[in-house]
Amino acid sequence: DVPPALLDDDAFVGDLLARCPAAYQYVSERLRATRAWAIAAVSSASFNNLQHVPDELRRDPDLLRVALAGHSQAYLYVPDDLKADPELIALAVETSEGDSMVLESLPDQYRGDREIALKMVSQDGYGFQHLSDELRDDKEVLLAALSKFMRAVETASPRLRADPEIVQLVASSPDCGYAYQYLDNEARNVASIVVQA
Repeated sequence: DVPPALLDDDAFVGDLLARCPAAYQYVSERLRATRAWAIAAVSSASFNNLQHVPDELRRDPDLLRVALAGHSQAYLYVPDDLKADPELIALAVETSEGDSMVLESLPDQYRGDREIALKMVSQDGYGFQHLSDELRDDKEVLLAALSKFMRAVETASPRLRADPEIVQLVASSPDCGYAYQYLDNEARNVASIVVQA
């Protein structure tokens, strides 16, 4: 245990955060409320410190930009009323590496944006389930998701679960086991497909 006085000492905290960014959550309230320390803490890509930044500082546009550039899941802790900011959305999508948790956190209108969907699910197909109904009926978007996660077919539209190309792709995949059950019954019982699976 570190004495509370040290967690309120600028020199000690500076050295501590340089070695262990995750320690920001333990520093004194006074130092956590200091903009310079908050920015230093959220700039780390190794730990998402935005969740530990006091609410009033979490509204700082510069701090949010640094946080989003630093950690893929920082967007999860952006204040709700700022989550639709186009600049923050662009940064979140760019740095998220397709993280499905980030995609799930986007406002509805962005989960229905085809360009964002393709960028996100081509990196992490698990996020396909968080897209709008319209995009879960978009073959190109589903194919992008399937390239990373075969089970994305589970939440695809019934039309796509019966699509011959999708059925063939899932059935011929080495990891089709779980995903296969979500294909359209009629389509998966076609003889040529059954033989491959």
